[in-house]
Amino acid sequence: MLLIVAGKLEKAQQNTKWFKALEQNGVVVQVWPVEADKLAQWIKQRMQLRDMQPTPEALAMLAERVEGNLLAADQELEKLRLLSGGGTVDAEQVVAAVSDSARFDVFSLVDTVLLGDAARAVRILYGLQAEGVEPVLVLWALGREIRSLSGMSRALQQGQAMSQVLTQYRVWDKRKRAVQAALQRYPLKRWQGLLWQVGEIERVIKGQVTGKPWDELLQLTLKVAGLPLFKAVSA
Repeated sequence: MLLIVAGKLEKAQQNTKWFKALEQNGVVVQVWPVEADKLAQWIKQRMQLRDMQPTPEALAMLAERVEGNLLAADQELEKLRLLSGGGTVDAEQVVAAVSDSARFDVFSLVDTVLLGDAARAVRILYGLQAEGVEPVLVLWALGREIRSLSGMSRALQQGQAMSQVLTQYRVWDKRKRAVQAALQRYPLKRWQGLLWQVGEIERVIKGQVTGKPWDELLQLTLKVAGLPLFKAVSA
C-alpha cells in the first residue's frame, strides 16, 4: 500500500495529471483542521466515546493545551482515560495529567490577530518562538497581511463596497469575518504606519539596527490586534 500525505492542495494542483492519476487509482481523503472555536466540542465528543464526562473548565483547559495538534490531543485523552478511569473529569485532573502539546502556525497567528484576540495571539506567538520558528517567517506572514489590508483600506476609502474589495483581493469566505474586523479597526493611515513598522522589524532581524526581533514582533502583533503595548503621546 502506498500512502501519500500532502499539505493543502489548491484547485489548480487537483487538476494536474499526477493528482488525477492518483485519484483514479486510489482513494483521496481530505482532512480539514478543527478550528479553535470548534475544538472544545471535538474534544468533548471523543471524551464521551471513552466514557469520560469533562467539566466546562476541563474542556477549556484541554482545548488550550492541545490546540493545533490533534494527534497529541487523542494521545492525551487516552492517557487521561487510563489515569482517571472514566467518569467526571475536572480541571485538576487535566492539570495533573495533560502536558502542553499545542502547536501553531503563522497563519493561525494572522487570523487571530485580525480578529483582535490579543491574548490568544500572544500565546501563539510565544508558541512559535518556543518551537523554533524563524522570526522572519512570522514577519513575512504579518507583513503580507498588513500590505493587503493597506490596499483594501485604500479601496474602501475610494468608495468601493466591502464585498467588492474582498472579492478583488480573493479573501476566502472563512476569513472574511477576520479581515472585515481588521479593516473596521483602523483607517488607511494606520495600516500604512504598520507597514512601515514591518520594514523596521526586517532591519532588526537582519541586524542592521539594534533590537530584539521577538520583542518587536510582539509589539506589532498587539498593535494589529488593537491592543498596543505603548500608547501614542501627543506632542
